[in-house]
Amino acid sequence: MRFSEPILLALLIPLLGWGWWRGRGLLGVSKARRRVILLLRTFLIMLVVLALAGAQWVMTPNRVCTIFVLDDSASISDAGREQARQFLREALSQSPPEALTGLVVFGNDAQIEWLPSEGRRFQQSLAQPDPNGTDIAGALRLATAMFPPGYARRIVLLSDGNETVGIARTTAEIALNPDSELIPVTRVNGTTTVVSTPTGGIFSGMGCVMNLDGWTWEEMCIKTPIGLFMNFPSPSGDASQSADARLRDWEGRMRPINEFLDNARRYLKAHRAGGNDGVPVHERDPRFEAMIPILEGNLPIFVRVESALGIQAAIRWAEEQKLRIAIVGGSESWRVADLLREKGVPVILLGVHNLPSSEDRAYDDPFVLPKRLHEAGVQFCIASGDASNARNLPYHVATAVAFGLPREEGLKAITLYPAQILGLDHRLGAIEVGKDANLVLTNGDPQDIRTEIVQVWIGGRAISMESKHTRLYNRYRNRPKE
Repeated sequence: MRFSEPILLALLIPLLGWGWWRGRGLLGVSKARRRVILLLRTFLIMLVVLALAGAQWVMTPNRVCTIFVLDDSASISDAGREQARQFLREALSQSPPEALTGLVVFGNDAQIEWLPSEGRRFQQSLAQPDPNGTDIAGALRLATAMFPPGYARRIVLLSDGNETVGIARTTAEIALNPDSELIPVTRVNGTTTVVSTPTGGIFSGMGCVMNLDGWTWEEMCIKTPIGLFMNFPSPSGDASQSADARLRDWEGRMRPINEFLDNARRYLKAHRAGGNDGVPVHERDPRFEAMIPILEGNLPIFVRVESALGIQAAIRWAEEQKLRIAIVGGSESWRVADLLREKGVPVILLGVHNLPSSEDRAYDDPFVLPKRLHEAGVQFCIASGDASNARNLPYHVATAVAFGLPREEGLKAITLYPAQILGLDHRLGAIEVGKDANLVLTNGDPQDIRTEIVQVWIGGRAISMESKHTRLYNRYRNRPKE
């Protein structure tokens, strides 16, 4: 068990003492009944304290497969190479005998030292990859393909991060697990295509669009990259600070972002000039390499921001930097709907079943948000925002329809509009000649929770309608009855 706020466990002793002290005042109650009351009170106090402390019961999977990915490129110093190998030896020696481990050694290419197996130990590497380069992305792709089905997956990367081939830090598709139980659970409820996005940091990385059918991520991937995902630092709305103080704080947080973009533009300029008229070819930098399609306007930045103030700041910043953006989240986007329509900035709503943006807002603010954006003429779509509950996406739309969004617009919000925002409406979003045959057959309204999904086709192929949910349903439906 672990706790997000362990310091609050200190409340347990004084609260238990208070509970027992209060129990002394139970007059006219039998001794046995008093004990029951005190035990219940103790139990409730413990539950409250554990909830406040953020108790989480962590279950370690019994079957784990770990793939070690070892950098053997020329950029690794002798000391760094020996340190990585010593770490590998110690990690293997401490792993349980039944644990599966595999090893990939890479440089400019990647080679398998050994496939996942039990009881492995490491002395020295027999694989000999080309040392004149570092392709982390390729090594991770190979490692991902090595996992056997039915095992929890873990990759341990041992590298200096000096990547010269590929762009591992900015891609999301290589992290997708094609064997995840979430995939069949989601697709049998009518979702055929998803967006996979990295999270964390300011510039999280590039997202991709994937079909929920395929043996590998390469088979599943429709388009990569689709754009850069960014966690935008919104200006503070704290009324206790002066406007000047809030502005200084925000400008301070934006300064390293703007400096990064300035450096990326210099890199782009040098990249274009390299090799011309005696200009030397500069070393490749994967961070700036990933920014080239963004700076050239070929791909947008998907800006995660919720507040109206943050959306206004993001639009102003994008105009100054001459960047294309789309708002992700935007729970207060209705407040700046006119600005969004005027600037042509689309909004990707992360579900409808959310709480209001503040305590003083109406309970149905998230439910009527799609209707407000539609009436204001803002381009928007609805996403689940949660891989574990992506199967519930049709019901988010159903709630929006119940709160005023036209039914046809609700259907477009999860089909045509996301395809348009992602630049894939030439392939997805509508049933038309020449587009991908991603189809769903139902026995009723797809936005009705009582509707059964009869069959799903992805890329013209009928997929299996079995999932973990259907297997469990059939298992317990047919359990022996006494």
